[in-house]
Amino acid sequence: MHTLTLPRSPYLAGRHLLLALLALLATLGPLAWRAGAPATSVAPAQPAAPALGALPLIIVPTGSAAAPFSALIPGSGASFRPDSLALHMGEDSLTVRFLGARPDVALTAADQRQGTINSRIGSDPAGWREGVPTYAAVEYRGLFPGISLRYDGSFRQFKGTYTLAPFADPTAIRWRYEGAQRVQIDPDSGDLQITMPGGTSVREQAPLAWQDIDGRRVPVAARFQLEPSGVASFALSSYDSALPLVIDPTLSVSSFLGGGSADYGRGVGVDGQGNIYVVGDFFSSDFLGFPTTTKGSKDVIVLKLNPAANDLVYGWYEGGSETDEGLAIAVNPQGEAYVLVDPGADFPVQGGPVTTPPSAGDGILMKFSASGAAVYSTYIGFGLSNIYTGQALAFDVHGVLYVTGESYQAAPLRRKLAVARINPTSGQVITTFKPGLDYDGTRGAAIVMGYPFTIYVVGTVDSRFASDFPTTPDAVQPICGRQLALGADRDCDADAFVMVLESDMSVLYASYLGGNGTDEGRGLVVDAQGNMTVVGTTFSADFPLKNPLIAHCPVEAITGGCSYDSFATRLSQSAGLIYSTYITSGEPEAQTFATDVALDSSGNAYVYGFGNGAHMPLKDAIQHSRGDGFCSGWTDRYCFDTFITGLSPDGRLVFGSYLGGTYDEYSGGMTIDSGNNLYLAGYSESADYPTTAGVIQPARSVGNDFFVAKIALGVLTPGPGPNPQPDPDLPYKAYLPLIVR
Repeated sequence: MHTLTLPRSPYLAGRHLLLALLALLATLGPLAWRAGAPATSVAPAQPAAPALGALPLIIVPTGSAAAPFSALIPGSGASFRPDSLALHMGEDSLTVRFLGARPDVALTAADQRQGTINSRIGSDPAGWREGVPTYAAVEYRGLFPGISLRYDGSFRQFKGTYTLAPFADPTAIRWRYEGAQRVQIDPDSGDLQITMPGGTSVREQAPLAWQDIDGRRVPVAARFQLEPSGVASFALSSYDSALPLVIDPTLSVSSFLGGGSADYGRGVGVDGQGNIYVVGDFFSSDFLGFPTTTKGSKDVIVLKLNPAANDLVYGWYEGGSETDEGLAIAVNPQGEAYVLVDPGADFPVQGGPVTTPPSAGDGILMKFSASGAAVYSTYIGFGLSNIYTGQALAFDVHGVLYVTGESYQAAPLRRKLAVARINPTSGQVITTFKPGLDYDGTRGAAIVMGYPFTIYVVGTVDSRFASDFPTTPDAVQPICGRQLALGADRDCDADAFVMVLESDMSVLYASYLGGNGTDEGRGLVVDAQGNMTVVGTTFSADFPLKNPLIAHCPVEAITGGCSYDSFATRLSQSAGLIYSTYITSGEPEAQTFATDVALDSSGNAYVYGFGNGAHMPLKDAIQHSRGDGFCSGWTDRYCFDTFITGLSPDGRLVFGSYLGGTYDEYSGGMTIDSGNNLYLAGYSESADYPTTAGVIQPARSVGNDFFVAKIALGVLTPGPGPNPQPDPDLPYKAYLPLIVR
C-alpha cells in the first residue's frame, strides 16, 4: 500500500457553503507525488452534501505488449507489465518486480466501465485512438503457480489481491522494489516504508489474509518479511491449505491533478443532468497513461464526469505539432459539448464545414456528443487567442451557438471584433458581425444571449487603433476614458467596451467603459431585464464608479494609476450605471485580475479572479486569508490566490473568499447551475492548496496543475460595509475546499 497525505492548509474557515475541488484530470494520467505529514480534518457543524471527487480507479489498455495496461490514478501512473508493476511518480519511478513470475502469465482487463478515453494527436489518423474502453480491474492469471493477482479499487484505494488455489505455495510470492533508496518495515504498524531518491515516500500497509470457510471469513495472520537483499514476501500463520487463501494488500493513493509538467484549467460547464465538463491544456507527456506523448508543447484536454464526479464518462485529448490551447466550453441541456481551441499547426480538424485555416484567424470549434463521440471540428473564421475565461461562446433559446473573438488582417495589420452565429448541428457559420474600420483594435472576450435573440458582447478596444469606436447615443460612456479625463484632443488608450447586437447583427448599443489608464473587459452576465454586469481589469485611478463597494484603487507613485486592479460594473441601456466598483485589496503594488462572472437566481453577481493582495473583501469566507508565500519583484510569484467576490444587485457584498496556498493559483472560467452551484476552473502551483476533510488529500506536482471547484451557495445577504473583516470565532459550517492534482 502506498499511502500519502499532506497537512490541511492553516488558512481555512467558512460558513453557509460547501466547497469541493473535483478530481477531474486525475482520471486521466500519471501524476506527480510528494509526501507529507498526516492530514487533519474538520467536521462540518451541519449536514452537508457528500464531498465530490472520489473518482474510481480507471484502467486502460495501452496497445503495448510490454505494458498492456495502465492505471490512471492520482499521484502516480501505474503500468502493468507481465513481470512487474511500475509506478511513475513525478521525478521518481518505482518498479515492483515479481520474482520468479511465470513467463506465460496472462494479463487481462476486467469489469468494463462506462467511460472511454480518446486521443487524436497530430494530423495522421493512423496514430489516433478513439473509444478506448476503460476497466475497473486488471488480472495477472497464473502469476505464480496456482496464484493469481488482481488490481482494482477506487480513486483513493488501489488494491492488489492475491488469490491462492488449494495447495498453492504462498512462499512463491516474492518481489523487490527497484528504484527505491531505502525499504524498511515499520516495527509498530508492520507497514513497508519505501523511500525514493527524489523524496517520494511510499507506504505498503500491513497485509490482511483470510479464508472463506462455511460462509465465514476466517482471518489468517499475515505480515511482511524483508530479506537483507531487499526481497519482500509474506509470512503467514498456519491455515487450511486445502482451501483457497486470499492475501489483500491495498494501495491508498492521494494526490493532485495533472502530469509531470504544467497543466492548465480554462473552462467548465454543466449540463441539464448535472454532469460536469472541463477543458484545458497540458504540457505533460504522461497525461493519459498511454505510451503516446504530447505532439507539441501543449495539447487540449476535454473531460466529462458524472454529477457526483466519481466516474468518468469520457476523456479526449487532442493536439498537433505546436502549441494548442483549449480555451472555453459550453454545454447544452442534452449534454452536447462545444469547445473553442486556439490551435497550432496540424491540429486535427475533420467532419466540419471548414477544414483549412482561413487568413482571418484559425480559431476552432469542436463538438462532442453526450456519449463522447467527436462529431466535428471546424475553423470558425477568426481568432481566439485572447479568450481565456470560458465565456466566448453561448447558446440562444433555440440552441443556436454564438462565438466571439477577433479577426485578423495582415496588410495593413488590423485586428477587430468578430461575432458569429453558428449552426450547432453542422458547425456552419450562419451570420457574422462585419465591423468597419472604426472597429480596428477591438476584440471580444465574452458573449451572452438575451431573450429572445439579443446578443451581448464585452471586450477591449485598443483606441490607439480605433480612435473613433462607434458608440450609440445612449452609451453610458460615449468617449474613451483618456479623452473623458484629459480632453477630446488626446489620444485614447485601451478601454473595455460593452455592445448589444440585434439578431441581424446590427448594433443596438455600444459604449466605452474605462478611465485614463488601460482597461480590459473580461467577463459578462445579463439578467432577465437586460441589465449587464461587466468585470475586467483596470489601471485607471479614475475608472467610472457609482455606489462603489470599494471607491479607490491604490495609486502608483510613478504612473499615477492603479496597479492592475479589477472592476465590476452593472449597467442598463436605459438607466446607465447601477453600480460600478473596484475589486481590490487596497495595497500598493498588489494586483487583482478578474476573469469571469456568474449570476445566481437572486441576481447576485460572483466575480472570479486571482490576485496577491492580503485584504480582499471577505464575507462568509471559506478561506479568510491569502496563502502567504514569497513575492519576487514584478513577477509576484508565490503570492497569487484565486478569489470570489459576490455582489448584490445594488452592489453590496454578499460573499468574499480566498482560495489558494503558498504558491500561485490562477483563475479560468466559471459557470453556475440551476441550483446555484458555482463551478470554477483554474490551475495551481501550491502543494498546500486547501483540502476537504475526508476526501482526497493534496500532494505537490512538478508544475501547474488543473483544478475545478464547486461551491454550493447558501442564502446570502448583503454585508454591512465595503470591506468587513472576518470573525476568527465563527464555527465551521462547511467542508473545506478539496484539491486533487
